[in-house]
Amino acid sequence: MASRSAKIKYGLQLQMSLPKTSEPIHSSCTRTTVSVFGHAVFLNCVAYACAYWIKLSEADLDRLINIDLGEAEGLLLEKNPEGGAGSLRHLHLRDA
Repeated sequence: MASRSAKIKYGLQLQMSLPKTSEPIHSSCTRTTVSVFGHAVFLNCVAYACAYWIKLSEADLDRLINIDLGEAEGLLLEKNPEGGAGSLRHLHLRDA
């Protein structure tokens, strides 16, 4: 998996190429969930770029960097509507 700095750079580049990506989760917005679809490295990088607005904990940021997404897997980032740290869930069907 790519390094943290490489993912941050890629995530920022994606945000610049898709100018509306961070608009719905701006800090003044009332929405609490972000949905992004794409390939594994893309998803991790976009999720990392969104982590600022979601306010992920350091532990979740470290976990996010190390998630190796497989086919039909995803990431769910949720902003805490009461403030504080948001959450990260790795979505998959392995335990189903």
